Amino acid sequence: MHPSTINGLLTFLAVAQHGSINRAAVALNLSQPALTRTLQQLESRLGATLLTRSSRGVELTDFGRMLADRAAAIQHEIRAAEQDIRSYHSEADTALHVGVVMVHPLLPFCRALVETVGAVPDRHIRLTFGTAAEMMDLLRAGQVEVVLGHLLEGHEASDFVQDRLALDEVAIFARPGHPLARQSSMTLAELGGQRWALGPREDALGGAVYRLFETGGVKGPDVAIETDLTPLRRALVMESDLISVFQLHHVAGEVAAGRLVRLAHDLDIARQPIGMLRIGRHSRMSAAFLAALTRRYRDADV
Repeated sequence: MHPSTINGLLTFLAVAQHGSINRAAVALNLSQPALTRTLQQLESRLGATLLTRSSRGVELTDFGRMLADRAAAIQHEIRAAEQDIRSYHSEADTALHVGVVMVHPLLPFCRALVETVGAVPDRHIRLTFGTAAEMMDLLRAGQVEVVLGHLLEGHEASDFVQDRLALDEVAIFARPGHPLARQSSMTLAELGGQRWALGPREDALGGAVYRLFETGGVKGPDVAIETDLTPLRRALVMESDLISVFQLHHVAGEVAAGRLVRLAHDLDIARQPIGMLRIGRHSRMSAAFLAALTRRYRDADV
């Protein structure tokens, strides 16, 4: 396949993904006329129309939809090759940039970090924290080498290699004096009538709660304070009548000390797999970090 055809396919894929020539041009840092010329040359080379333009943007033809799937596969292979090349050249290096969606158990995670850098004095790990969507974008762009977070399913997982580390359970918690804390069961409507401290829709746990109410056809949640910072939400729930959702390992100490109680409502999102996501093969550092995480999670019985 001629290199210009591959370039044209990737340009066409950007238009298909953004639904707009102008938005794709901005994303690719191209002028709109230059992008249009590339599409016209591709259509001429292939002898087929790929998309139609309207006031709402662009719509793919039947041939265009088929080709977009092929172009996405090509893009995935190119990204994997780029990651392998970066890994090959950095195997002798001692740096690792990790994107973190903070859903992993804190103490085993910290011990794995210390173990990984402690084995070789020159080693260092850089951590970047954010939402799952932000970290996936950084991984696709090659700005982080691996991401720690919830593992993906279905078509979302097709771009990544996933190393499963553990399963974790989530539940809704309140302070012991909260009115719902004494109930042996509760309805979704009762939860909808409470005020919440919750992460945004883009946050894994916050999004799960929003979907819970949407699926149940019940109004809610009534979010009084929105934050994805687990320590802050934990403190807010202990000091008020706000309720929130946590992974069990994030509140195990508070529950054991009687400062938080689990509410009697099944979230239907229990036992989510967490692990490491990457594109391409491991570098020496990422492999060492994964091994340390595996040992520490096993020791902690996560």
